[in-house]
Amino acid sequence: MERSFVCPIQEKKMAYYEWRSTKQPAKEGSKPQVVVCVHGLSQNGHVFEFLAHGLVEDAEKRGTECHVYAVDLVGRGNSEWLDDRSLYNPGTYALHMIPFIEEIAKQHGLSSVNYVGTSLGGIIGMLICFMNKGHLFEKLILNDIGGFVPSKSLQRIDILPMPRYPPRTICPLHKICNKTNPQRGRC
Repeated sequence: MERSFVCPIQEKKMAYYEWRSTKQPAKEGSKPQVVVCVHGLSQNGHVFEFLAHGLVEDAEKRGTECHVYAVDLVGRGNSEWLDDRSLYNPGTYALHMIPFIEEIAKQHGLSSVNYVGTSLGGIIGMLICFMNKGHLFEKLILNDIGGFVPSKSLQRIDILPMPRYPPRTICPLHKICNKTNPQRGRC
């Protein structure tokens, strides 16, 4: 079922799709499984249909409640476009996803959800963690992305405006990264 969420940052509609099991929780007070899926650069939320149907079918067999949400990031699929082209970057997407995830969690009486991010969606999930919002995730599942992406790769696919830092300086995210993972070293 297609719905939309108005992102409070630029007040643009972000389309999303929901699949859910018809079973109610087996035990009184049990919580539903909630999964939020975010697509890659040239995709939209429909890329998760197969996964969503599988998760819902599995929940039906187990007699549990499951909700799967897949978004069309702004500028993709059925979502509205941003007025300023320079805002199409993972930071903006993360700022849009945070209130969406908070709203979905709240609707289900949860403080966190499971998050599946493919490629750009994985980068967005990691940025949400770096923004000290990692508590929103019960589980963070990354697909087709790793914890380190070379800046040349990001420049090549043109998803981040990457400033060129002198060789021995530290990028602005270093303090956040270092706080999260002190063994990582320089960005």
